Amino acid sequence: MKKSVLIGLITLIIMGGTGSLSAQDLTLQRDKKGKVGLVDAKGKFVVKPKYDEIGNFEGGLAKVRIKDKFGFINEKGGIVLKLQYSVIEDFVDGVAKICIGAKYNKKTDDLEGGKWGYVKDNGEILIKPVYDDIEYFNKFNIAKTKKGKVYGWVSRYGKELIKPEYTEIGELIDGMARVCKGGKIGKSGQLENGKWGFVDDGGRIVIKVKYRSAGEFCEGVAWVGTGPTQYSYINKQGMVISEDSYTNHDAHNGIIIQQKMLKKKESKTGKRGIFYGILDTRGMVLEDFVYNAIAMNQYNWASVMDMSTEKTYYLHNENGKIVKLEAGTLDFNFNNEIERYVIGDKSGYVRRDGKIMIEPKYKQLGDYSDYTIASENGSSFGYLSKTGDVLIPFEYTKISAFNDGYASVCKQNKWYVIDSKNNVALTTDMDYLGIYSEGLIPAMKGSKAGFISLDGKEAMPFDYEMVSSVHKGKFNFRENGKWGVKDVKGAVLLAPVYEDLSNFYDELGNKVLVNAGKFGLLNFEEKEILSPTFDFLGLDSQNGIYIVSQKIDQSNCKKAADIMKEYIMSESQKGLLDSNLFANLGVDANKVKNKVAKKMQKDGDFAPEKFIGQFLWGAVSKEGKVIIEPYCPISPLSAYQVVIGQYGQKKVSADDIEYLMKHPDYYIVNYNRFKVSEVIPEELWDF
Repeated sequence: MKKSVLIGLITLIIMGGTGSLSAQDLTLQRDKKGKVGLVDAKGKFVVKPKYDEIGNFEGGLAKVRIKDKFGFINEKGGIVLKLQYSVIEDFVDGVAKICIGAKYNKKTDDLEGGKWGYVKDNGEILIKPVYDDIEYFNKFNIAKTKKGKVYGWVSRYGKELIKPEYTEIGELIDGMARVCKGGKIGKSGQLENGKWGFVDDGGRIVIKVKYRSAGEFCEGVAWVGTGPTQYSYINKQGMVISEDSYTNHDAHNGIIIQQKMLKKKESKTGKRGIFYGILDTRGMVLEDFVYNAIAMNQYNWASVMDMSTEKTYYLHNENGKIVKLEAGTLDFNFNNEIERYVIGDKSGYVRRDGKIMIEPKYKQLGDYSDYTIASENGSSFGYLSKTGDVLIPFEYTKISAFNDGYASVCKQNKWYVIDSKNNVALTTDMDYLGIYSEGLIPAMKGSKAGFISLDGKEAMPFDYEMVSSVHKGKFNFRENGKWGVKDVKGAVLLAPVYEDLSNFYDELGNKVLVNAGKFGLLNFEEKEILSPTFDFLGLDSQNGIYIVSQKIDQSNCKKAADIMKEYIMSESQKGLLDSNLFANLGVDANKVKNKVAKKMQKDGDFAPEKFIGQFLWGAVSKEGKVIIEPYCPISPLSAYQVVIGQYGQKKVSADDIEYLMKHPDYYIVNYNRFKVSEVIPEELWDF
């Protein structure tokens, strides 16, 4: 222990000749020899000046020092704890660590040697100083002790629960702590070649010390090493609930994801190899070992391929209950609470917790709402509730979204306005009705468009080629094939210059604009904040950004393909090469990697259109600033979350994306916004 640290641990207040003690009407007084004592209000010494320092009174005790020895006195000056200790640390929950016999090394500025114990805040010794080191008590009133190179436990009540005999004792989790006997610290800094078992919170051996390695108990289950790369899972009674696993993942939300090496006759795929499956915490198989990989995201979703059927499925876990959805189109990252789920040409909605809210059986399905537009055959429309119940029958040929309690519908070429109970609120002779909003309904009569009110009267002249619904006092209008913006008083806010404009301002306050088939952004002040240069633009409301993309061309395809090729190869080989599996089987891992790479190359598995698709992706801020250049072969959300979300970086360049793809296990730190200047490996992360 450094001398400066030692001084910092001792709360002593004698800085000058005198000072006050708040606990009593006593004052510190130093004599001519520099010794300090305590005087009362009359100036009479209560404690004679014989100490080098006296600390504050806490609970009737004050820490005192003579030379390099510490103890406690009471308010009358009586010695409560003899001045023989090298260190008395601050009290924590009524106890303080004490050390006796430590020597100060002037060369290293360290305190060396000594024995450690505990003292109570009344001055009574709780644990005699007999240990080489001791920790403070945890929430279970247990402290870890050390003698030589082995560890034990003591309780807050002064009892030695485990005498120091283990080379390691883990945290007390789920009522159990792993312990190790024997072994030594290897070159990797990890304890090697010991034998592991488990003790309960009383220090009693519950599971014999016999395993090569062990993890902490989690949800009543712990993994234990039975071979170099083989693991079993045991319960608190020491019963094996699963064995021969090549992974040692902790249980999480009621499940254990495992990987097993199966022979052909053991495998339900009919193939020999390594397969993933899912067990519950009792060891019951929830999903058999037929998958190429299983990696649950933060919402417990995974996309997996069943090697027995060669079909892909979506898996969701809810506390050990597995929902298995046939793969179609689903954003299983669930940036929104509800996501659209499409199988073939049929759509539905799935909730983040795995519950199918609307079955994927509708040929047309509108945005998820209290009144979701739906059609089973694509020609007859009605409305569904959020749970998929039919609220309004499929009896209309055209319908609008409900807004402010009303919707426009068409039956037998006649347009109506209905309320939420399917009652007709207005019958019209119009050729088209739009979405009712702010008291106005956009309508068309012949080739002209304008607005009517809910009573059917003309509210704005029919002078336009087309109009949108009113939103925040504004509406889009079309003249000569181009769109602009007016307010409800008829004032032109934006001259008609765009091929298309979205009807409503989104939650970030912008409209999507289109020119020459390209997308951009218009803000609430009708200012173009993003020129129409992107082939796709979509709102990511969770992160408050827009996802954008541009079609791949010859200028950007090759570099993206090379990066994606390296990324896919790294990902496909990582699980095998990071383990000792090949070495244990006597196989050269690099030969396997090269062989697989050549085969994939020959089969064209790295064709750009296969791994990249037609687009490169980027991201734009709500102000219209490009924050991730359209360079990602995959969705840029991971780059956004890592580089911008984690580090507050304002912009991600193509170089950043290239580093991120080539180093998927690294975090990128960009200090000057435009150039990657440091890549931090995982072992140095401290967050």
